[in-house]
Amino acid sequence: MAIDDRTLARAARAHWGIEKRVDWVLGVVFHDDLMRLRTGRGPNLIRHATAKDSLEACRKAAGWDQDYLQALINRTAQ
Repeated sequence: MAIDDRTLARAARAHWGIEKRVDWVLGVVFHDDLMRLRTGRGPNLIRHATAKDSLEACRKAAGWDQDYLQALINRTAQ
């Protein structure tokens, strides 16, 4: 089965669209470009929180509230 040019181009654009969204979250919300320590765990901890707040709001809350930060680390944040 041959894939035509349009289908291949559409698949490539869809893939890079996902990559750009992830990069935006890391760059804008987490200021990843400015960070020197890169473990890859910080964004994932916040993404797994069940809160309805934005990623940026969760990140700020973790910086302000030690109990919330601990809940994120333990993966029990609400």
